[in-house]
Amino acid sequence: MHVLRRAWAIVWKDLLIEARTKQSFNAMVFFAALVLFIFSFALGPDTELLQKVSGGLLWVGIAFTGLLSLSRTYQNEETSGGLEGLRAYPGDPRAIYLGKLLGNIVLLLLVEAVLFPAAGILFQANLWPYAGGLVAVALLGTVGVGASEALSLSVAVGLVVLAGSLPGGVVWLATGNRTGR
Repeated sequence: MHVLRRAWAIVWKDLLIEARTKQSFNAMVFFAALVLFIFSFALGPDTELLQKVSGGLLWVGIAFTGLLSLSRTYQNEETSGGLEGLRAYPGDPRAIYLGKLLGNIVLLLLVEAVLFPAAGILFQANLWPYAGGLVAVALLGTVGVGASEALSLSVAVGLVVLAGSLPGGVVWLATGNRTGR
């Protein structure tokens, strides 16, 4: 339970900072919209084609936006010295990963709440009949995208020293091995 309390404290801190500055959210929405616009212009005015590939384009935008969000979060922590403070705090280091992951998932879901209607308008797709399934897929997909991005970025910033191996990261996360600190 201590891990969840510490993770919640990290989520709360990140969301509070974001609510005050709106730095990441604005950049994420702008970037996601830009990705959708670029792809829609690249594919041309063919409405049928845009409707067929709109789901894939939406997920490309979400994946890139999630990566942008996490990298900005870790960059802000690195420049302010917050990551060293989190590492130095006694407790399970998995809470840092979990806190960053949950904070990023919340931000991504907020961006998706803006992005889905925009994609529906841009690609001239009626999303209302599929709203329930879309929400379920968005929740599960966002958790999956967020988890993989958070793990890879935590390895990249040195939060976990595992020689960059994804299986090693999963083992570290599951066992709570502290040798990577």
